[in-house]
Amino acid sequence: MRIIYILLCLLMLLSCNNKKMEASQKKTVTLNVGSTVQNINDAEHTLLEFEIENKTCFALINQQFRGYKYKKDFPISLWITVETRNKNPNGHPIESEALLFNKIEDSLIQILAASTPFCFIGRTTRDDYREIMIYGADKKQLSEIMNRFVQKNTFGRNITFQIDNDVNWENVGGFY
Repeated sequence: MRIIYILLCLLMLLSCNNKKMEASQKKTVTLNVGSTVQNINDAEHTLLEFEIENKTCFALINQQFRGYKYKKDFPISLWITVETRNKNPNGHPIESEALLFNKIEDSLIQILAASTPFCFIGRTTRDDYREIMIYGADKKQLSEIMNRFVQKNTFGRNITFQIDNDVNWENVGGFY
């Protein structure tokens, strides 16, 4: 009887020890988050001024993604274009229009943050429109989100978007 008791104790110890080993051998999968509302607000942004066709343009670029090593996790570029209606002679938005652009951008970021991993690269302000630059992981999901966003558009501005494969982030390479 004593031998059976000792064997049972040994079996229990071996079983517990084996489970500990199995648990320690499991691989941890880390998802690269990209952007969150907080890290967009907290990130350093650089303001760039440049010219296209002799017209002044501005870009506000999120520096969190300078030298970003997880670009391949976000291979889909999403460029959202919003028309400028209330503008100065250079075609740039007046203050009320800029505030509206910020509301559109904030609304979109909130939706993306609740739906899918993404990287907010920044925005450009050009003659007659603003572009918002995003990179994401899932082309279909980004397309569905944007189709809903455009259909529910209550901002009174024409909003269009373009989605492309851009694994190496070549579309924004000039900003970094």
